[in-house]
Amino acid sequence: FIQGIFFKFAVDVKLGNGSWMYGGASPNDEYAAKVAAHELVALQEFTGAHVDKIKFPLMCLIDYKGFRIIATSQLPINKNSLIYGSNDGGHTIHSDNEEFNKLM
Repeated sequence: FIQGIFFKFAVDVKLGNGSWMYGGASPNDEYAAKVAAHELVALQEFTGAHVDKIKFPLMCLIDYKGFRIIATSQLPINKNSLIYGSNDGGHTIHSDNEEFNKLM
């Protein structure tokens, strides 16, 4: 975190089974960059739905010298406040709050 902004490089990640998240047998950072762009598009769609009870972070993509960086505002959350989604690369999917599930 720098000044309340979380920066993350959009690169492929090796999974526990030896394969890569986006490339399969070999890393594919191009696919990882495309996924980052889709995350931004999805965020725009969610915010455009105007569901008042759901709040979203600010987010932008930075392309610099061949790298894609995702910049997201820091959120006041922790592992106990996560009620929807995953914080471990999809190994555990949370959908713990019925009211929120209905909003989604």
